[in-house]
Amino acid sequence: MSGGSEDLEVCAGDQVEEGVGCQASLLTSPSLVLPTVTTAPQEPPAPPPPSAGSNGTGGTGPAPGRAMRSTTLLALLALVLLYLVSGALVFQALEQPYEKQAQKDLGEVREKFLRAHPCVSQHELGLFIKEVADALGGGADPETNSTSISNHSAWNLGSAFFFSGTIITTIGYGNAALRTDAGRLFCIFYALVGIPLFGILLAGVGDRLGSSLRRGIGHIEAIFLKWHVPPELVRVLSAMLFLLIGCLLFVLTPTFVFCYMEDWSKLEAIYFVIVTLTTVGFGDYVAGADPKQESPAYQPLVWFWILLGLAYFASVLTTIGNWLRAVSRRTRAEAVGPGEKKVDD
Repeated sequence: MSGGSEDLEVCAGDQVEEGVGCQASLLTSPSLVLPTVTTAPQEPPAPPPPSAGSNGTGGTGPAPGRAMRSTTLLALLALVLLYLVSGALVFQALEQPYEKQAQKDLGEVREKFLRAHPCVSQHELGLFIKEVADALGGGADPETNSTSISNHSAWNLGSAFFFSGTIITTIGYGNAALRTDAGRLFCIFYALVGIPLFGILLAGVGDRLGSSLRRGIGHIEAIFLKWHVPPELVRVLSAMLFLLIGCLLFVLTPTFVFCYMEDWSKLEAIYFVIVTLTTVGFGDYVAGADPKQESPAYQPLVWFWILLGLAYFASVLTTIGNWLRAVSRRTRAEAVGPGEKKVDD
């Protein structure tokens, strides 16, 4: 039995991956009573890869991480539709009475004018009002009481530069519109080239701007860490500082500038700022549209503010997107059990 004990020692000393290997070596000893050898537990075979059209859970559909699930998409669609309907009801309740009152006031003014000038027919007055509306839409100044060409033009170089900027930023205020077929045709090709070009510029400026802000906030974080502030609190404070500095530079400061330059109220100014930086651009308030604003560099400077403001918002959205992706990855990792294998997307 001495040979068997030696074989046992050799087998116990060898590091083999499977217990079956140890049992096979012991079988070569003729005078050995075979001990009971416990084999190492084997992992269950990996499930077969999902076939085309399978979502990895037995059903059909896109694989997780590649596309949104149908139930999630339908729930999101229902939420957006509910949000739209609620917004429609609120705007209708707020704006419809004002519209009806304005229409009523216009009717009363027309009746007064016709009573004061019986030589003018209602049809002639309607034609005159239509001509005035078309002239205002073409950029004419209603305060200019002359048939001669005014020195002021809605299409001077500064205004035209600003208009071109609203095309490539997709803001499109709508206060100035193209009236010629040649201008509309040129606008089509100009937008098709300019919008992607501006998108590339916006991404680059957003990266640089975000890096500069984060670098400055990093120095503040270092100071907090020297004061032994908990790192979790430092991360929260740095995120708040990033938002606060951006809002101060691109929202609050321009609000006061427009209050001074355009003679707007604070509500009107911040309304214009938010509507612009979200690229909604209704056109009821536009910086530099007042004919009294004669500085040719004013609207180009406004456009550069729009560029930086949009870049900041793009940087914020990118940061939020990265954070959401990190949370999603962490959630998926925690959802995988200890004995389960994560299936790659």
